[in-house]
Amino acid sequence: SGNSTRIFFFLWDKMGNTDKLADKARSQVAATDVEKNPAHFHRTDEQKKFLMNRLKRLEGQIRGLEKMIDNDASCNEVLQQSVSAGSALDGFQQEVLSYHVKGCITSGVYDDNADEIDELLKLIRKLMK
Repeated sequence: SGNSTRIFFFLWDKMGNTDKLADKARSQVAATDVEKNPAHFHRTDEQKKFLMNRLKRLEGQIRGLEKMIDNDASCNEVLQQSVSAGSALDGFQQEVLSYHVKGCITSGVYDDNADEIDELLKLIRKLMK
């Protein structure tokens, strides 16, 4: 678990986080949210809007792929568009992971919950497959 903690703080530093950010994230949690799931922070309206816009762009790219297949576009064009869609999904996952680390995981670390760090590492391994 000590190694996990070092890895967490390495990632934390790379993301440019500060104690102020952790305090701000904690202050945004409603008491009912803590009771339901103490490791989960609800996203702000701004974060939700940002993520929804990313998903809508991704949806548009997927629909574009469907049209390309339907219109018998070249394999090269389809592959280029699918790479763009994959990159859009990667960007979405990076944002959600960032929110997760800055909110949920940070709270777990400050509350001495080493399980949160282990959960993060498992999640990162899944994302890297």
